[in-house]
Amino acid sequence: MTTANDYEKHVAEARQATMSGWDFSWLQGRVEGEGPSWDYEQLARVLLPRSRSLLDIDTGGGELLASLAPLPPRSVATENWVPNVPLARQRLSPLGVEVHQASGSNLPSGPFELILNRHGALDRQASAPRSHRVADSSPSRWEAATSWN
Repeated sequence: MTTANDYEKHVAEARQATMSGWDFSWLQGRVEGEGPSWDYEQLARVLLPRSRSLLDIDTGGGELLASLAPLPPRSVATENWVPNVPLARQRLSPLGVEVHQASGSNLPSGPFELILNRHGALDRQASAPRSHRVADSSPSRWEAATSWN
């Protein structure tokens, strides 16, 4: 059973942890839970070769997006947490990705054929009328690659 002292200890340790991009390796072995029954990265890899334009929302430090290269000719990433923006630019600019500081309601101009959104909020009006979305978020957000009119 977790006590108040355990909680305070964990919070103190978290405050001491260094973080760069979305590297949460310091949590290894400390977190329990299950992911979705499908694979976000695998879905993205299937859709990327078919897409001429890409928007990656809340890219963090760009680690995952960089690992998906080669990317479409027009690739744009957004990140709203200021410390991550220069990390994402450093990692993604060599791959031809435009990186913008933006949130889900203040996105770069589209349309985009593929929208990757692992955990960020997205205003549906901001996306193309017909595009593929890959999202890994709460049930109130999209949970699979979809196409709609």
